[in-house]
Amino acid sequence: MITRFPLRFTALSLTLLCWHLSAQVVNFNFMEDYNSTNLNFGLGAAPDDSQNDFWNRVGPDGEDAPYAQDRATMFASDGTTPTSIRVLFDGSSFGTGGAPEFAADLFQGYYYTGSSGAAFTITGLTAGDSYDFYFYSQSGALDDHRAAIFTFDGTDLTATAIPDLSFESGVNYVEFSVTPTGTSLAGFFTTAPGAGEADFAGVQVVTVSAVPEPSTYAAIAGLAGLGFAFIRQRRRAGQRVPRHSA
Repeated sequence: MITRFPLRFTALSLTLLCWHLSAQVVNFNFMEDYNSTNLNFGLGAAPDDSQNDFWNRVGPDGEDAPYAQDRATMFASDGTTPTSIRVLFDGSSFGTGGAPEFAADLFQGYYYTGSSGAAFTITGLTAGDSYDFYFYSQSGALDDHRAAIFTFDGTDLTATAIPDLSFESGVNYVEFSVTPTGTSLAGFFTTAPGAGEADFAGVQVVTVSAVPEPSTYAAIAGLAGLGFAFIRQRRRAGQRVPRHSA
């Protein structure tokens, strides 16, 4: 009987630990004017557990500060938790499009490039953690010939950018799953064969191997205390049992 409680305690602790392992989501919405009043709320293809919908606005903002993400505080999808993750572009043009059908006006701005392609870097990652990266392409009309090839961690994926009323992998976004060995990852996007333009409208970074919340450790410590007290009480009770002579 004494060994049953520790086994139950271990199983309960592991269950509690896994239950609190919720992924953190950081959203980036590319805007031509960082100070614009355009929409920066909405759910992407990978919302967090609480359905938070805050998106960081990043993009060109004047000659003195060409990239707002270099100077602005970024937050997780709850809009209050600071994050070190950044999306930085190198040598690409920026444009503003019409309202995309698939995202309720969320992705109105975008970086664009031609056949020469454009590079970008995602920084502030944690080496050894697992991430899912969602790259969004602007939804264009069929006669716009917009299609982007995204290269990330040695893998190529294509977003056709054909109008679609819902999120669809390979159409208005692509997804990469990567476990970085360092704190940054480099990427590249260019036009697909037959397309005249490639658009990059936003990013979601989902931390798959999240760190447990402090409350989780506190709960497990409390259970450990109860477990040791229970075992000690049972042992004392066993020592008080009188022995009968033969």
